Amino acid sequence: MRLSFFNICLTVCLTLLSVGLRAQTTVFNLDFNNSTNSYLTQSGTLSGITLTNSGGVTFGTGQNGSSGALFNGTSTAYLSTSSSPALTAFTITFWMNTTTTNSHTTLDFWWEGAGLVDHELPGGTNDWGISQIGSKVAFGVGGLDVDKTIFSSSNVNNGQWQFVAATWNGTTGAMALYVNGTLESSFASGPTGVRNSASGFLIGSDLSRNPGVSFYNGSLDEIRIYDSSLNAAAISGLYASAVPEPTTYALVAGIIALGATMLQRRRQNRRAHA
Repeated sequence: MRLSFFNICLTVCLTLLSVGLRAQTTVFNLDFNNSTNSYLTQSGTLSGITLTNSGGVTFGTGQNGSSGALFNGTSTAYLSTSSSPALTAFTITFWMNTTTTNSHTTLDFWWEGAGLVDHELPGGTNDWGISQIGSKVAFGVGGLDVDKTIFSSSNVNNGQWQFVAATWNGTTGAMALYVNGTLESSFASGPTGVRNSASGFLIGSDLSRNPGVSFYNGSLDEIRIYDSSLNAAAISGLYASAVPEPTTYALVAGIIALGATMLQRRRQNRRAHA
């Protein structure tokens, strides 16, 4: 049986995606779509966790038309969890949308900026977090000697939804930071070991809660934590699967048009060789 070039490409892409996503487990998933429980219903394998709204977080339009959480950059607007998963590796993904430049602009450590998803422990070595510093995303992991933080190369405060993914391997210490499915920063030998502090993490703030610095001003949506360090193909697949898709009618029309074009070219080739 002869396979068309289109079918071969489709098969290869699906195979690469399946390999990249294999064996992942979502331990925390928060999509802000359940209005019956103040939008804070979460799922995943982590049991017994509860979410608390400090009172200032509101909910409106999120990524791709769904519901999202809105943070106003003040000390009354953040979410806190009752506990954190014990992880030997992780991938954290979420969508963010902001036009604000954080007042802390020096690219030093993640815990100096506005917390996005943050589990910083002052004086501890068992922490991690993602924040906005200036116009960049910062991702860090706490270490015995020194914390390691890497930064995005692109600005994320352009008023468009940005997909952020941070990965960490507790065995090798490898860290990576992606924006919109593209690798922007990595470090091969960051802090290692398990991250098993039972204290909760914050969404929209860091633990220091410094006014004017620590609190995020913008929107967040689709926050997920996986228990493995996903590879580049998997991150790209997660981004591609979440971007706005064409309607069913448009998709069918596109497939029909592609098939008609391929059929026409085949007939032309036959005539040219007749």
